[in-house]
Amino acid sequence: MNKYQGVHAFRLNPNQDNPREIAFDAQWRGEHKHHDLLSLLLEAKATERDRTVAATVIQWLGSAVGLSFLREALERCGYEIIQKRR
Repeated sequence: MNKYQGVHAFRLNPNQDNPREIAFDAQWRGEHKHHDLLSLLLEAKATERDRTVAATVIQWLGSAVGLSFLREALERCGYEIIQKRR
């Protein structure tokens, strides 16, 4: 298991049709290529459990329910999420 992988990593298969979850996961992993962002956020050495929980939440933000959460939170402060035309 990758140390920045959540408990639902099976959903990151491109055949599962979860492109947002894949994108959120990739962004989170990319943030850790040059520094341990999670340890910086926690102001302490991140444990394996911390990494799993954080990766799970980040991936969840890309799910339909997670995106709804983000959409509602951003609407509270005047923003909206708009998908670019393909």
